[in-house]
Amino acid sequence: MSLLTTQPPNHLGTVHGGLDLGHISPGWEKMFAGGLIGLIEQGQRERERLGSAATDEPIAFYEAVEVVYRATITLAERFSRLAWKMSADYPEHEERLRAIAEACERVPAHAPRTFYEALQFAWLMHEQIEMEGENVRSMGHFDRLFYPYYRADIDAGRLTREQAKELIKFFWMKYFSRTRGADNGKNFVFAGQYADGTDVTNELTYLALEAYEELNAPDPKLSVRFLPSTPDTLYRRVADLIRRGHNSFVLMNDVPAVEALVKRGKTWEDARSYLPIGCYEPAVDGKEVGCTMNLVINLTKGLELALHDGIDPLSGEQIGPRTGDPRQFTDFEQMFEAYTQQIDFLLTRSVEDVRAHERQWPQINPSPLIAGTIDDCLARGKDMGQGGALQ
Repeated sequence: MSLLTTQPPNHLGTVHGGLDLGHISPGWEKMFAGGLIGLIEQGQRERERLGSAATDEPIAFYEAVEVVYRATITLAERFSRLAWKMSADYPEHEERLRAIAEACERVPAHAPRTFYEALQFAWLMHEQIEMEGENVRSMGHFDRLFYPYYRADIDAGRLTREQAKELIKFFWMKYFSRTRGADNGKNFVFAGQYADGTDVTNELTYLALEAYEELNAPDPKLSVRFLPSTPDTLYRRVADLIRRGHNSFVLMNDVPAVEALVKRGKTWEDARSYLPIGCYEPAVDGKEVGCTMNLVINLTKGLELALHDGIDPLSGEQIGPRTGDPRQFTDFEQMFEAYTQQIDFLLTRSVEDVRAHERQWPQINPSPLIAGTIDDCLARGKDMGQGGALQ
């Protein structure tokens, strides 16, 4: 989704470019590792490391990160106090309200300890980041991110398999209640591989698919990454769900997806940790700002310009390069060459427009809530729009 539009000659139906704030996923693992207090402390250390060499921009960034994270912690504490009060006022719901109160006392200030706390952390941060102005288009690698908390709860006897499934359904219903299946939905990715190449597929993978089947809603959207080593059981389970109409799935072939990211300069470890973001473009989890959907180009306009020597026939404006009078062309290749020159011109102009918009990102939509979770933004003291992300 674009925040701004531009008109280079866009008013003539050529291109539509702007600032894309809708193809971003926060660094979920970075958030969970130490909670928001951990991120605040990291920002403070990085600021101290700069010392007297710090300029106004990084200082402002570090201050913004601390302000928004402390505000988020305060909001969760208010939820906790409200839930404690409601547990006394509504004794029939005391057990559930106590669970909410205790979770919000812990997260997102601190690292989650349980499956419930991890889900609560993710929901609160999703809401805060979207209020900041970005569209959270990936909720992370579900069975990789949440499995350690699920496994610890099961092993400790704090949670049964059925209780965990109910929590997943409640968690996902929060998203469906907002979208009702419209817009793009929320994307969760499953299976695939860890950074070291080992298979992610685990018990939580199948439990989440059960929850999805029983929920029977078009949102969230589930992406499943497949490898040659992926268990045949998972192939058959997903295929059966699709066959029976539970088909909000995106199926991804990990081998070429990872290889393509490596060809674009990613390390093998980073490439294996990719998430499908937005319209399912692969981007590295927690390290990349994959804003790729800030441009729409009218391919037929290139043909119209080629047929009129670069002149827009409605306005009479010379908006493309002069590629010759098509009545003088002797074969298709000349026509096609004129067309490609016009498209090349439109693409080049549109890239310039997008760059102009993105240079204004820090002023238009400062993003400290999500930037503090992205690798290197804190280390560099730069917001995402300032080029703080590693990739």
